[in-house]
Amino acid sequence: MPDSAPEPTPDPARGVTLEPAPATLATRAKGWFLISRVPFLSVGILPYLLGTAIAAYDGAEIDAVTFWLGMSGVLLIMLATYFNGEYYDIAEDSISTELGRNPFAGGSGGVVDGLLPAHHARRAGIIAAMAATVIGLVLAFVVGTGPLTIPMGLFGLIAGFFYSAPPFRWVQRGIGEIFIGICYGWLPIAVGYYLQNPQLPAVLWWASLPVGITIFNVIYMNEYPDYEGDVAAGKRNLLVRVGREHGVWIYVAAAFLAPATFVWAIGHGVPQWIWPWYAGVTALSLVPTVMMVTGKWSVRKLLEPMCGITIIVNLATTAVLIAAFLLEG
Repeated sequence: MPDSAPEPTPDPARGVTLEPAPATLATRAKGWFLISRVPFLSVGILPYLLGTAIAAYDGAEIDAVTFWLGMSGVLLIMLATYFNGEYYDIAEDSISTELGRNPFAGGSGGVVDGLLPAHHARRAGIIAAMAATVIGLVLAFVVGTGPLTIPMGLFGLIAGFFYSAPPFRWVQRGIGEIFIGICYGWLPIAVGYYLQNPQLPAVLWWASLPVGITIFNVIYMNEYPDYEGDVAAGKRNLLVRVGREHGVWIYVAAAFLAPATFVWAIGHGVPQWIWPWYAGVTALSLVPTVMMVTGKWSVRKLLEPMCGITIIVNLATTAVLIAAFLLEG
């Protein structure tokens, strides 16, 4: 049957039947934009920029070709992660969408709304992973960026590609949130630095802590609107394992740990004058924290602003650190 007249077919991965939208060019373009989650690429781009900014602060001469190759690799791994999520999380995303849309959870809508066939997302994930692999090989063996280039890239690729995809499917093992903290915290910061200056100084580890902890809270908060769908689909992520009521305290602990690690980082290589800038970010983080403690997580319509503020806290944390090193340098 031609692509312009698709029929409803069950998704082979999760046994879900999706009604396709009319296969127009505009529909397909919107579908690709949605499943690429373009606004959410920022959570990987900013940490990579932070690592590059720290390298420049340490006196490295930033090579443009290396910078853009590295950026492309980071973006491709994120896209592979997002595309696989659209394919392998169809069952739970469909349920979450039926309960109420949330732009921070329940998938992008590109596949569950039928804008793109599920297998297109899967193929795109494989292609993105292969392209990221090629870029890693070019960086390591053509550009000569250092012996840790391949191991760091391979770790990011395995953690991201198999976040939703079997056989590992980290998202349902109760450790996917930790992988998110590492792969959107320490890893892109370390890659941004290492590609320009092949070493891993201690300041990278300290600066990555508040970034990693706040992005952990982003994915963890996003599990609240997805909870019913995840339970129904058998996805055993961290929140499903601990339950929503007890899970509040994991979010709260991370919300208080993030500024504590930021203060520690200031004493270990991050320019000290930046702390008043982060005070505003800390104040903002108290809004969803108080809402969590007071039980607002049970009001579905309030989860969207809570998710939104949580991701703003993460992006603002990284942006403040970038400013610290750029302005100090």
